[in-house]
Amino acid sequence: MDVIRDLKRINGHLTTVAYPILEAAGGLAETRLKTIAAGPTGATAPSH
Repeated sequence: MDVIRDLKRINGHLTTVAYPILEAAGGLAETRLKTIAAGPTGATAPSH
């Protein structure tokens, strides 16, 4: 259990450092939702 807790803390620290770097470099997508192929109306919609 201590190992899992420690890994979560390490992940949190890495995320705290990496997020601003990726954001400044334009490496983050605006959304994590995938778009599906255009339907009969020609519109695309996010998939859930």
